[in-house]
Amino acid sequence: MMDSKIASDERLHFRDRLQAALRAAKVPVRASTVAQEFNLRADGATVTTHAVRKWLGGDAIPTHERLVILASWLGVHASWLLYGDAENSDFTEKQPVPSLRTQELLLLRDFNHLSPIGQTVLREVLDILMKNLSSDTVSQDTKRRGKKP
Repeated sequence: MMDSKIASDERLHFRDRLQAALRAAKVPVRASTVAQEFNLRADGATVTTHAVRKWLGGDAIPTHERLVILASWLGVHASWLLYGDAENSDFTEKQPVPSLRTQELLLLRDFNHLSPIGQTVLREVLDILMKNLSSDTVSQDTKRRGKKP
């Protein structure tokens, strides 16, 4: 099967925009990294490293669902990512980018996989840790001021 010149050019232009968006978001342009970060945000629409390698190589364009996830994650418009619309080329109207780091996303994913009882236990442990953190902070502030607790 031969591709048309237009289809080939569309994939290459998509690749260039995807790589630019990854760099702008300070995400390494590596298939394994992109796949891992994407899958943390995918909510079931996960991808393989091989699929991402095709996107980054200009050999394929993701499905609409995956394109929307990519755009949201990278803070660009899906239409710009796919078509390079001129009004979106400057990234001025970014969609909200989750501020969670990879480790935080992994923690949330693991928490969601716990049973309801496991989630309750973990919440109780966190409450205890946060109370101790608060009292430690107050105690340290008091010591710095030279006062007795």
